[in-house]
Amino acid sequence: MSTDTQAKLEGRGEREKSADTAAAQIKSGLQPFKDTERPATKSKEEIKAFSTDLFRLDGKTAIITGGSKGIGLDLARVFTQCGANVVITSRDETEIQTAAKEVQGLSNNEKSCVGIMADACSMEDIKKTIETTVSTYGGIDILVNNAGLMYSAPIEQLELDKCVELLSVDVVGPWLMCKMCLPYLKESKAPRIINISSINGLQGHKSQSAYSAAKHGIIGVTKALANELAQYNITVNAIAPGPIETDMFESNEESRKHGSLSKVPLKRVGHPRELAGAAVYLASQLSSYTTGTVVSVDGGMCCD
Repeated sequence: MSTDTQAKLEGRGEREKSADTAAAQIKSGLQPFKDTERPATKSKEEIKAFSTDLFRLDGKTAIITGGSKGIGLDLARVFTQCGANVVITSRDETEIQTAAKEVQGLSNNEKSCVGIMADACSMEDIKKTIETTVSTYGGIDILVNNAGLMYSAPIEQLELDKCVELLSVDVVGPWLMCKMCLPYLKESKAPRIINISSINGLQGHKSQSAYSAAKHGIIGVTKALANELAQYNITVNAIAPGPIETDMFESNEESRKHGSLSKVPLKRVGHPRELAGAAVYLASQLSSYTTGTVVSVDGGMCCD
C-alpha cells in the first residue's frame, strides 16, 4: 500500500470517527452539527433511522393550549406519536377529556396525555396547568400557545368588549403562559416555545382589524422573546396558518370563505394535520438554530 493511500485511509477514518461523535451529540441534544461533522451513515436503513430519530420527541413534555379540537388537537396527536408527553387545555371540560382519551389511545399509554379544563388567559388556570404538568411529568420542555379567538366585523360594528376579549385571548394569554412557564423552560435541555399566529399576522384583511392586530401582536411577542430568551437557549418561533379546516374557519360567512380561498394558489383549505410538520420541526432538536422566525403554512397566500 502506498504512503498516499494509507494517509487517505487514515484521514477518512478520522473523519468518520468525528462524524459519529457529532451524530451522538446531536441525538442527545448537546449541540448542532458543524458542516465538517456530518454523520457517516452507510445504508438506506441507517439514514432512515437517523433522520427519524432527529424528529422524535421522546422524553419531552409539551403543553398545548386550545388542544381539544382543530389545530391544537392534531398537534397533540402528532406530538404524542413522536414520543412526547402532552398536556392539553380547553375551557370545555367534556371536550378536553374526550380529546385526552383519544390522544392516549394513539400511544396505548394513559399517562401520555393529560387534559385540563383551563382558560388560557386566567392566571389561576395557568398556575393549575403548570402545577399539574410538573407534578405529572417533572418539567416542561415545549410550550405551544395555540388557544385563540376570532371576531370578524367592520371596525364601526365591532364592540370594544369584543376587541378587548380577542386581544386578551390571542396576545395577553400567550404572553402570560410564556412568563409563567419560563422557570421550568430554563431547566429543560432543549426548551421550545411555539406561538400559533395567522396569515392575518402578516397581512391585513378587511373586517379583521382586531384579529389582525392580535396576530401581528403575537408575532411581535415571538420575535422579542426570541431575542430575550436566547441567553437561556430557549428558541421562540411562530407558525402562521392560512385558511385551515377548523371550527373557527367554518364559522365565517360563505362569501368570506370563498374570498379567502381565491387568494390561495393551491385553491383549497388546509387540514390541521398539515401544520404538524412545521410544529414538530420547531419542537425537535433539528430546530436548535431556528429562533425568532415565522413559518407560513398557508397554501401560498404569502406569495403575493
